[in-house]
Order: sequence, then structure tokens, then C-alpha cells
Amino acid sequence: ANGLFRFSGTNADLVPSSYFEIACLALDHQGEIWAGTSGGGLEWIHPRVIELLGRDSGLPNESIRSVCEDTHGVIWAATWNGILAQWQNGTWSTPIRGTNSPEGIFSCVAPDPKGGVWLGTRDTGVFHFDDGRTRHWTQRDGLSSDEVRSILESSSGDVFISTDIPSRLHCLDDTNLFPLEMSVQPRSMRALVEDVNKNVWVASARSEEHTS
Repeated sequence: ANGLFRFSGTNADLVPSSYFEIACLALDHQGEIWAGTSGGGLEWIHPRVIELLGRDSGLPNESIRSVCEDTHGVIWAATWNGILAQWQNGTWSTPIRGTNSPEGIFSCVAPDPKGGVWLGTRDTGVFHFDDGRTRHWTQRDGLSSDEVRSILESSSGDVFISTDIPSRLHCLDDTNLFPLEMSVQPRSMRALVEDVNKNVWVASARSEEHTS
């Protein structure tokens, strides 16, 4: 079966949604779930209610590739066609404009627990954006490709970045950006998450691994 499921410990219940293909999930500070679909918009799931946010709400595209919440409670979304959108005070906007602002076809978003947001693109590498300040990393800085698929900042402060073409997992620490050696090289690493034991899990199109 396809769609959105809620696992309660013993049962997996199918949750009605606007579209059968769910692309990404995020939990916000109020305990509410945001589910990005591949064609039905972005679903905002309250404890007992699901609210669909589509084009009528100002969302620029109804296919959502990545979604997250930053430390200020702002929701960021990367749409399938590469637009970066921001949900704040009940409205959507395309927020980043001006000199030295992140540019590109946006592919993924991830929160920085210290403030700001990580932005991956399909063509211009990785950005960190915080209150108008921008930092930028590309192949010239150590990425295997400027086509970024997913980003995770771990509890240690290391930032994990996956790229496509070639498919590689990288680590950005305080001083260096470098590719990681893995026993199996996954293809198309779509999602990254850290567990309670500080292992980083990698979900890919062909295999699933974790790295300590």
C-alpha cells in the first residue's frame, strides 16, 4: 500500500491524504506533522485534523520535495520544480532576495539547531542562510557534485550532505568538507536522519545504511 501511515507500536494505520505518494515528513515544535506530497500539495496534520495547503494557500507548487521547521518556528519547503517557499504568520512567500542571497534550483531544506537553515540545490551546491547572512559550498570546496539531494545537521554539529551524479555522502565539520567512505555506495540518497545512539541513517533508492 502507498500513502501516509501512523505506527502506534502495534498497528500501522493508513491516514487519509490528498495524494498517494508522500515525498517527505517533518515534525514542528507544536507536535504537528508536515507531509509533502508528489502532486497533492503540502499537508499540515494537526493531532486530529489534516489541513491541505495547496496553490489556493499561496504554495507555488503542489509537489513538495523537502520540508523542515527552523528554530523560529518558520516552515521551509523545497518544491519539485526547485522553488524555495516559506510559511510564516499564516502565509506562503518566496523569501530570499537580494545580493549574495542563495540562488539555484532548490532540492532540500534542513534546520540548523543553532539558527538558520541549510539549503541544497540541484545546480549550485549547498547554502547556509541565517537572518540575511549566507555561506556557500560547491565542488570547489570539496563536494563531489553541485547536485545536492539531502542534508542533515547532527547533534555533534557535523553536517551530512548527499549528492547525486555522483552519488556520495559528505561530512562538513568545523574546518573541512570531505566525502565519506561507505561499505556499500547507495544510489540517490533521498533522506538522512540521526537516531538516539547518534548513528546517521541514509535512505536511498537501492539500499539503506547507517554510519556511526
